[in-house]
Amino acid sequence: MFDSAKTYPFANDRLEVLAIDPVLRKAWAKKGKAESFDSDVIQRAYLHSKIRCHEALLSSGQKSFGVREEHRVTMTLLRSLMELFDTEDQHPTALKTPPSSVWVLPSALYLPYLMCTINKFAAGFEHTLSLCRYDLVSWEHTKVMCMFLRCLRFCLGGQLLQRESGLWWDKRHREVSDSYVDGRDVSRRLYEEDEDGRLFQVSKDMGLEEMMKTYHFSRSAKAWDLKRP
Repeated sequence: MFDSAKTYPFANDRLEVLAIDPVLRKAWAKKGKAESFDSDVIQRAYLHSKIRCHEALLSSGQKSFGVREEHRVTMTLLRSLMELFDTEDQHPTALKTPPSSVWVLPSALYLPYLMCTINKFAAGFEHTLSLCRYDLVSWEHTKVMCMFLRCLRFCLGGQLLQRESGLWWDKRHREVSDSYVDGRDVSRRLYEEDEDGRLFQVSKDMGLEEMMKTYHFSRSAKAWDLKRP
């Protein structure tokens, strides 16, 4: 429904440039001498993804969609399976009921759910953007907007959310030395020390994995403070 030449809406990584402070964005564009960081071009790409989703959902209301499961095996194994089927007089047949790994949902039920999900994340991104000044975007707002854009990317196409570490993980630890910390601005970073005295730099992510384990559905953890400049 959304696949077009193996490209899905909101799959462009450069959409996150819209969440970056405009001064930094202009510096990148000037340094790279390219149009890739032009906010007008990227904004049009974002709006195009929204229109593409809207038209795809509206035109699919009377359509039926299926799933396909593929198993790649060697030719030797395939021949052995076919010989086994012939020996036991067994032949592949169509299943009367879908397997437990497949959910059968009516298009009239699933398509509105998709539309609401897309609108939810898009509204979250646009609302957060509206809270920012035209000439200044705080790091906290940038994290929230990037989260919404990545959720938009992962709610379409069936990708595994576990592959997006920024959304899935709660904390990431990277071992650093004391000399690495000396002379750096540690006020905006979090460091932890283990029992052996080793120092780790901690990066906080959205922590959806922990939310899934606790509540059986995903909601964002308190990984930001919008009151902090």
